[in-house]
Amino acid sequence: IEPVIVVFIFPDQESPDREMGQVDQYLEMLTGELVPRIDATFRTLPSAAARATVGVAQGASLALMSAFKQPGLFTRVSSLSAFMLTADDLAGMIKPADAMPLTIYMGWGIYHLRSPYEAWDMVKANRDLHALLREKGHHPTGGESRDGFGWALWRARLGEMLAAHFPIGVGS
Repeated sequence: IEPVIVVFIFPDQESPDREMGQVDQYLEMLTGELVPRIDATFRTLPSAAARATVGVAQGASLALMSAFKQPGLFTRVSSLSAFMLTADDLAGMIKPADAMPLTIYMGWGIYHLRSPYEAWDMVKANRDLHALLREKGHHPTGGESRDGFGWALWRARLGEMLAAHFPIGVGS
């Protein structure tokens, strides 16, 4: 891959679900504080075309929301094991590819979390979101694999995900 600067945002350990309920505040922090600070501190390519937002589990849903709600901030988005009950959670945010050009990578395992007793299935939710993106003209890469939910899947797919966003010789 091309050289990259990676910034990790760790959730509040006392309230790890807080960011999911405060998406607008999270996006405000990204656009108003974090991205400007990174661009001012490091030798970045300060454009949406050079930036990716990536997440795992609930962070994957936040990464997708960040790209869908702020397409001028990121044009590359990756989701590993997105934690969503249905694709409807994000469907209203997705614009057609010609109005919102994104490079999208989604990876999830066939043994992702599900609860037949509560009628939710994150494998189905990820499949449905992948299909919806294609219907809107996007070309998401990645897809489903014979994995579960967690570190093993994320570790196995990390190289593929980075290569999808920052292949050698393409530049930004």
